[in-house]
This record gives sequence, C-alpha cells and structure tokens, in this order.
Amino acid sequence: MVHWNIQGFSATKLSNLLKEACIDNEKKDIVGLVKTWSDGKNPLSVEGYNVFERVRNKSSNGRHYGGIAILIRDDIFDSIHRLLSASENIVWLQMSMWGKRYVIGCVYIPPENSSYNILIRKT
Repeated sequence: MVHWNIQGFSATKLSNLLKEACIDNEKKDIVGLVKTWSDGKNPLSVEGYNVFERVRNKSSNGRHYGGIAILIRDDIFDSIHRLLSASENIVWLQMSMWGKRYVIGCVYIPPENSSYNILIRKT
C-alpha cells in the first residue's frame, strides 16, 4: 500500500504517474491519494484498478481543494463496497477476500487553520 499527497495533479499527469508507479514498476495493491482537487468532471482511471473518489464541495472562492481517492487492484479482492461516511474528508471501503472482510480508509486532514478544519471542530 502507498499513500500520496498529490496536490492537485491534473488527471492526465496523475494517470501517467500512476501508470508508471503502479503498472510499469511493482504493481501496488492499494493506492491512497489525498488533495486530488478533483471536480468530478474528469474521473481518475488507471488500467487494472478500481477507483473510488470523493470529491469535496467547492470552497467559498469556487475552487476545489482536498479530495480523496483509493485505487484497489482489480484482481485481488472478491468484492469491494464503499461504506458511507458523514465526512467529505474520508473514504471507507469494505473488501472481501478468501471469506474474510477488511476495511480500509483514506483520510485527508486539513491544515489546522483551514476553514474546513474549523467546520469540523464546530460539528
């Protein structure tokens, strides 16, 4: 498993990076990405992986910040289900393999002074 803060790479640049890191070299089973800055219009797609993205609402200035994605190799788990989360900063997945269930999450923790972090502390 690998986890990267990608700080808003374009979908094309990110797909190329993931292809090189995940396919051309040693294929990772699970890849967690934070700060995708995705707007949901250009979904991430990597051959050989199931992709589960969480697009965060736009900020007050209309930009997309944060965002999370988990990529799971499509040949290792019998089933993968997205679990509900009240937070837009978390993606939870439940996977099964050989009769056993596993839960994995990818979390984006906003900077302390971020307006998103202030909203989290108020709820």
